[in-house]
Amino acid sequence: MHEDLSAALQAAIGAGVGYLSHAVDTTGAWPSSVFWSHDPIRGVVTHYTPFVAALGAMSLAACQHPEAAPLRERTLAFLRATREPTGRWRYAQFVPPDADDTSICGLALAEDDQPGPSDALTAAPRNAQGHFLTWIPGPEDAVTLFNEPDAVVNANVIACLGDVEETRAAQGWLKELMAASPDEQAEVLHYYPHPLDLYVAIARASEAKAPTLGELREPVLRQTLGCQDATGAFVDVLRTAQALSALDRLGALDRDDVVRPALECVLAAQREDGSWPAGLAWIGGPAQPFSFESATLTTACCVEALERVARHPEAQAGG
Repeated sequence: MHEDLSAALQAAIGAGVGYLSHAVDTTGAWPSSVFWSHDPIRGVVTHYTPFVAALGAMSLAACQHPEAAPLRERTLAFLRATREPTGRWRYAQFVPPDADDTSICGLALAEDDQPGPSDALTAAPRNAQGHFLTWIPGPEDAVTLFNEPDAVVNANVIACLGDVEETRAAQGWLKELMAASPDEQAEVLHYYPHPLDLYVAIARASEAKAPTLGELREPVLRQTLGCQDATGAFVDVLRTAQALSALDRLGALDRDDVVRPALECVLAAQREDGSWPAGLAWIGGPAQPFSFESATLTTACCVEALERVARHPEAQAGG
């Protein structure tokens, strides 16, 4: 059983990376789709945003498949090309730079040369409580958008900047939120559709540069496990993969009763071309006029989850 599972994992990883090698543009841009939330059939537009590319690059960072490294390198080249002189990134040219894109792109390029995102983020606008606002427009950006703190965005800023004075208030806010109910957490997720997105982001931040968030391990783990349904899935395929990676970051991949059914859901969802189906990744703000999804993002997250399980013998040994 162990050998069969190991072979299945490697085959799925290889097929997923093979799909990405063809689906990602030669420039390193990753496709995603945006559509009206109330009309997902008509008006679908393909975007090539640095946000998806950065998340994809991070998911491939530890992938051992031979096609992964060149794919990641061209993705990082795309991120360097889209970085503004101020060290900021924006989701698309028609919106201002934002703290979410800047944080995630900065994380993906953590070992890259300056200019990095630190100055842009430490100077980013915050509310009276010290929580980071989403948009960080410059004087050239005339677009006025809803601009309130989003908890996932704040977790991503913390992951990028680490445990510094500028993030202390945001860290305290996340600790308060993890003592709240999922419904209360959802009220401060303006761009992310499920509280699980917050748990995944906190797990990533605690692994990256914010060890003080490690004290949240137990509540984050407990609430993550609470998102798993009777089939073994966590909301959808995208979040099932992200949850498996979060469980690894939280030191819980030895929970075979949790990991095995989730893993089976991921393996069963892979399509013939090696991809996994796109799932709702984020939304366009409180009014939710737009929804965003990406099969390349889901595929990269699934590849990452399978890689993490593949290198974790305890997770494979049970059952």
